[in-house]
Amino acid sequence: MTFSRPLWASQRGGSGLWRGGLWRSQMQGGGGGGGGGEDYSNAQIGDEIGGGIYAGTISYGDGRQFHIVAAKAAGEATDLAWGDYGAVTGATDDDDGYANQDLILSSFDNGNSHAFYHCRDYGAGGFPDWYLPARNEIALVKANLGEAGHPEFTDAETPSPYRWSSTEYTDLYAYHSRLSGTQGAFNGKNVGQRVRPIRRVPV
Repeated sequence: MTFSRPLWASQRGGSGLWRGGLWRSQMQGGGGGGGGGEDYSNAQIGDEIGGGIYAGTISYGDGRQFHIVAAKAAGEATDLAWGDYGAVTGATDDDDGYANQDLILSSFDNGNSHAFYHCRDYGAGGFPDWYLPARNEIALVKANLGEAGHPEFTDAETPSPYRWSSTEYTDLYAYHSRLSGTQGAFNGKNVGQRVRPIRRVPV
């Protein structure tokens, strides 16, 4: 799996770069890339589109490419448990958070999968396909937005800046990450942490 990197002002004439406190907004109608009639063909890292903020693309092993669209800061929840503490769910995909979430909520939810429910029910932009990002999907957001200084993807929060991924580590732990700084490792599934929904659109 590979993912895109942002193209900065020197390469794209200044659009898409963090300048003067504003990321360029691009909410267009029409085709071009799918996803509710919005045009993704000229979307750049940090653009507001698809109900959230464009974070880049991931190329999967089967040749498909998806735009990865992270939710705005308004969609972030705090102090939510991953759930299924003590159970091996098999939600171990590092790349496909949607598959992890579907597995949890259809087969293994023990009533405490609050992080997954928050993402499933988010619904920003009228889209029903939000999910808890997998480990590598959070890495994309971290690389292209958090480390680039986007103000909605910082690690300034207290008491903890870590966000859950949907990727399980063991029966007791799941992976989590910061959006800048160190990547993180794992924490107990029953621990309340921050949750940021994500969705993706076929290129």
